[in-house]
Amino acid sequence: MLDRRRLRGWRWRPVSTPSPTTGRLSWSSRLREPFRVFFPLGTLAGVVGVLLWPFHHAGLLADHPGVSHPRLMAHGFLGSFILGFLAT
Repeated sequence: MLDRRRLRGWRWRPVSTPSPTTGRLSWSSRLREPFRVFFPLGTLAGVVGVLLWPFHHAGLLADHPGVSHPRLMAHGFLGSFILGFLAT
């Protein structure tokens, strides 16, 4: 059963908050959570993995992206998000 008396003074606080004056994260808060970098890297790998096909159809890529696409999507996109989630 949930004891509301124990939770009366409790407030949710995020692990890292931006500075109220600059709106940016401090280096100490970035170093506390080093695995956050995997989420933007995973997004970048997903975008590159999808953009292979339009580049191929436009004639900008000489090779067929049939091998590169699944590797980028599985190892880059999914792998980064899984590693970032499990490591934090």
